[in-house]
Amino acid sequence: LGADGFRCPVYVMDSAGGVMSAPIAASRPIFTIESGGAAGVVAAGQIGERYGLNKVLSFDMGGTTAKAGLVVAGQPQITLL
Repeated sequence: LGADGFRCPVYVMDSAGGVMSAPIAASRPIFTIESGGAAGVVAAGQIGERYGLNKVLSFDMGGTTAKAGLVVAGQPQITLL
């Protein structure tokens, strides 16, 4: 990216729905497992807020897995088994 003129920091989504710097992600790749599903829930919540929706259901389908998430009042819901 630097060779192409990008001068901004690079962040990587983590499995908890947050982000970390590229160097930290490189040193802790295990923290990126399931980050796609987490990103889908975070994005669904933001889109729901934009459109005034209090409850949003997200669906993330990858090559081998599928995940659903629920966002209520802007907060991803967590189920403990």
